[in-house]
Amino acid sequence: MGDSVHFFLHFPGDRPQAAVIQTPPGPLWFTGETVYTGDRLTLTCTVDGDSTGWKYLWYKDTQGVVLSNTDSDRTDGSSYTINSAAPSHSGQYWCRAHRGGFYSHYSDSHEVNIQEIQITMESCCGKISTGDTLTLRCTLKGSSTGWKYLWYKDARRTELSNTDSDRTDGSSYTISSAAPSHSGQYWCRAHRGGFYSHYSDSHKVNIQGEDLMNNLPTKGLILKSESPVCCIVTAIFTFPGVPQPVLSLQSGWTNMFPTETVTLSCDVQGSSTRWVYKWYRDGQEIPISGDGDTYTILSAARSHSGQYQCRGELPERAVTSPHSHSLNLTVYGTVLLSYFVFMLRCSAMFLLC
Repeated sequence: MGDSVHFFLHFPGDRPQAAVIQTPPGPLWFTGETVYTGDRLTLTCTVDGDSTGWKYLWYKDTQGVVLSNTDSDRTDGSSYTINSAAPSHSGQYWCRAHRGGFYSHYSDSHEVNIQEIQITMESCCGKISTGDTLTLRCTLKGSSTGWKYLWYKDARRTELSNTDSDRTDGSSYTISSAAPSHSGQYWCRAHRGGFYSHYSDSHKVNIQGEDLMNNLPTKGLILKSESPVCCIVTAIFTFPGVPQPVLSLQSGWTNMFPTETVTLSCDVQGSSTRWVYKWYRDGQEIPISGDGDTYTILSAARSHSGQYQCRGELPERAVTSPHSHSLNLTVYGTVLLSYFVFMLRCSAMFLLC
């Protein structure tokens, strides 16, 4: 058997050709899959025909120096594994096989290109207001196949829970209704298998407590607009930002007699916007005409007694202020007036006596 092998290996016309196969495929191979720093890369060497008894040698950048190969997956050295790829592993690779004292031809050279991971977070939207929808996106330069993404806020230790259904790989992080508590520094990073990329640069998010129109805080605001940067702003929210109107007595008295006149005034202070006012007595809206910044009772009656309030509205913007504080009006009835007249008469009679 030994002579037969020697005879076969030394026959010049039967020298086999070795070939290198990369797993996963690299930039020059079928799918164009990019190999990133930290990836696990395996090169496999094959020979034509029967591979029994062959051992394999590996070379990088020059065919003169054999690479040390500690790949435990193949005791014959037919595979060469880089467990955590780095840019220094880029280069030209060859292999060849030997059996006894006979060596195959070198394989054709195979180029390995290790790319640095470059991960970025898209800056988005500039000024964000309370109630807006905000989406942050994490991108990886090159092929993103197989990568998953993680998100962090204010510290790069605790992962954020990400339920964004738009991207199953986690590459986007959406805040559906922004609040000041969402302000802070955000990072992302990618992982594939057991390898994690570097963190992205931090991105600062600042949630404003005001709406997008004239810096006016709002309550019950409905916005639908598209930012030219990247975000769709759709918000329906309520928060105590609109100033409370001031209800005051403009003329007359809060304690009145029948037929007297009183005028109340309502004003959303600190705003030059033209408001339309609504008036309420004991919680029920009072029908009025015009803008209604004043409400006048020309001839008071007992039915006008009660707790009065007002509030402001901007109909074209669906903005509504809170109710003002209450102002109590009391209209004395005819019984009290008769009693008052009776007392006056009694006093006059007493003086006459």
